[in-house]
Amino acid sequence: MLASYGPASVGSNVMKVFLSWSGDRSRRVARTLREWLPLVLQHVEPWMSEKDIEAGERWGIEIGKKLEESFFGVICLTKENLTAPWILFEAGALSKIMASSAVCPYLLGLDFGDITGPLSQFQAKKASKEHTRALVESINKCSIEQGMKGLDGNRLGAVFEGFWPQLERDLHEIPAAVTVSRGESPIGNRPQHEILDELVEIVRSVDRRICEVKAALDGGMVLDQPSYETTNGRVGQAVRHVKFGSGIVVDIDGGTDPIVTAKFAQWGVKRIKARFLEFSESQVDSGTTNK
Repeated sequence: MLASYGPASVGSNVMKVFLSWSGDRSRRVARTLREWLPLVLQHVEPWMSEKDIEAGERWGIEIGKKLEESFFGVICLTKENLTAPWILFEAGALSKIMASSAVCPYLLGLDFGDITGPLSQFQAKKASKEHTRALVESINKCSIEQGMKGLDGNRLGAVFEGFWPQLERDLHEIPAAVTVSRGESPIGNRPQHEILDELVEIVRSVDRRICEVKAALDGGMVLDQPSYETTNGRVGQAVRHVKFGSGIVVDIDGGTDPIVTAKFAQWGVKRIKARFLEFSESQVDSGTTNK
């Protein structure tokens, strides 16, 4: 069930925030927030993907892990990506994993009335001083509620006042949206029923994908995009897995997509697709695995 695939680092001193974006201007907003948020909330660790993933492409393991670890999500919205499939896709994933109060659309050059369909379920904030402070306060509150670090109101206000001019300057440097010419349909002007139908399909894809990512982390399930570029390996060769750590190859089933049997110190013997293993050049005596 999706409820079991939520934030897995309760008790940590790091508040992880997932930044969702699609398109160039949205990416610039996300990058700006990634650099700025830790200046105000030192215990916050924002994360954003560096690649703009189109709807229909499979998630990599890293994105699934970051969603699992995050306690708060910020969706960077601009006029260009109001109905972008990837924005709706990640919004659906965030709504499955987090409470709606922990997901905030951050609006650059938009009004609240521009937000329709699935995204309207969240409490949006504009890229203004007043609303950005409210966003920071929400993240800080969520951090405290999760048993992590947080700032008291007075200190948070003072720190925000000190660093807001930097964020304001950086946001103003992001180019304005392209103006729609007469006769063209404005971006985002889609029928609500069409958006809702699309979201249904997106959420179904999210359900399937989260199950696949979790299975891959637990046992090496095949995903479209491999974690490493590797050779097929050989018996006795040292390997490393993203979850199981260091191990030693004890058997290989060849073919176009080889399966490696490896022994890990803490996890025992696992059968994993070779594409999910990082192979070392070193050779280890297989007898040392029988301790």
